[in-house]
Amino acid sequence: MDESKKLKELVIEENVKVHREEASVYEKIHPQLFNWYHNAKSWDDINFLFDLMDSRTDLRVLDLGCGTGFLTTKMLQKQKADIIAVDLSKDMLMQLEKKLSSFPQGRVALINKEATAFLQGDNTRYDLITASAFLHHLTDIKELLDLAIKNLKPNGLFYIAYEPLKQPIDSRLKFALHRFFRTLDVVFFNAYLKMSGLKIGVSYEKSIADYQTTLGGVDPLAIIGHLEGKGEILRFDKFATRAFGIFAFILDKMVESQNTFSIIFRKL
Repeated sequence: MDESKKLKELVIEENVKVHREEASVYEKIHPQLFNWYHNAKSWDDINFLFDLMDSRTDLRVLDLGCGTGFLTTKMLQKQKADIIAVDLSKDMLMQLEKKLSSFPQGRVALINKEATAFLQGDNTRYDLITASAFLHHLTDIKELLDLAIKNLKPNGLFYIAYEPLKQPIDSRLKFALHRFFRTLDVVFFNAYLKMSGLKIGVSYEKSIADYQTTLGGVDPLAIIGHLEGKGEILRFDKFATRAFGIFAFILDKMVESQNTFSIIFRKL
């Protein structure tokens, strides 16, 4: 087995461990996805996507790395699409399954499979493919991008969001403010964990599971460059994500220190 395959298998193995341990408390220990500031941002993107698909019928949506359903449950509220939700972790899918009783039956199919392997064996063509807080777990992002585009219908949409942003901070003042508010966010988050009786386990190698963070994060310009010629970028936003919405707002709008991004792509 070559080194790239060994690395991929190791990253998959550690992700299974991470999400087995975190699944039941995932939404509590990752409040950066669920606070008011990021919910507003996500809803703006979801509404934009579904407005673009307003004239289509029988919408087919694929949510890659769906986790506990951060995007899946939002899209279900649009009441227009049949969704396939794919995740490597059966423990995360179990958490999503618990939520589905609140929605019409039969509109979501849960698939426990590694995303690249799923796409390689899937002949369905989708109106929309989404990937939230997912690409940074991969060793080969470009392979996933190519497979996702292949599985889109003409004019199909691809939505990427909440990846660690590979971007230097080129101002000393901005960096100092960034570090100050980031530290405050961490202090309050640790206090929240303690008050809630939550403990984040360490029986896995998180740095390997979040593989792209070992490389400094995900470069959105590399993604955009790879997509060039295959369609058009409809939206590209960089923004701040923090455990608490107020710190995300301050860092995003006042300090202009962004640490994540979203991309909306339309296939030609």
